[in-house]
Amino acid sequence: MSATLQTIRAFAAADARLVGRDALLRWLLLIPLGLALLARKVLPDIVAHVGGLIGRDLLVWYPMFMGYALLLIGPSLCGLIVGFLFLDQRDEGTSAALRVTPVPLARFVLWRLASPTLLCFVLGAVSLLLAGLAKNPLHAAVGALAAAPLAPLYAMTLAAFAQNKVQGLAVMKAAGVPLFAPILLPFVSGTWKAVLTLVPTAPIARALWEWETCAPLLWLAAAWGWSGLIGFLLFRRFRARG
Repeated sequence: MSATLQTIRAFAAADARLVGRDALLRWLLLIPLGLALLARKVLPDIVAHVGGLIGRDLLVWYPMFMGYALLLIGPSLCGLIVGFLFLDQRDEGTSAALRVTPVPLARFVLWRLASPTLLCFVLGAVSLLLAGLAKNPLHAAVGALAAAPLAPLYAMTLAAFAQNKVQGLAVMKAAGVPLFAPILLPFVSGTWKAVLTLVPTAPIARALWEWETCAPLLWLAAAWGWSGLIGFLLFRRFRARG
């Protein structure tokens, strides 16, 4: 057990150095908070002005859609950082070295993914409250808890499909577009609603929007279940690639 802890400490120190020497990675975590301030102070006036130009009250939808967007931004950035750590590890050959340490690969991956999951929960809740898009701390906590497992999902997507950081950014962009699709849920019904509900980020939207009913428990379970299943499949591909 002591050998395992020593190995984890060594990798934790290496991760801290990798993030610390990359200015882009250090600043990425401040983006959700900056966007939250914009969402509170600047964007409502812009949305109201645009609504006036087209004769629509867009502010009616603003809290729903902006809150959902903020919950997706934090996990995507945290996932990008951790995904880059996996790619750096592959480039430097430490992935191969890990296989001969006392730490099983699955345990190491779970440990590395735990930190961004917790961080995204905190960032998500703080961002919603800072933006004034949560009715109370419980509302913010429900939305943030649903979105938290999205961070490791992004990270494992990069680790499973990208060869380097350039490819990682391309993969992130390609994966990010369909994950915003559930924003259309209030406007569709029937088959389209069922299809959109299958998108991994749909439970995040439903948990945030339906938090005052008993539904959030269902959508929280769905968010974590979907992410866990897809994350397991991505881990198997990551492990097979070496």
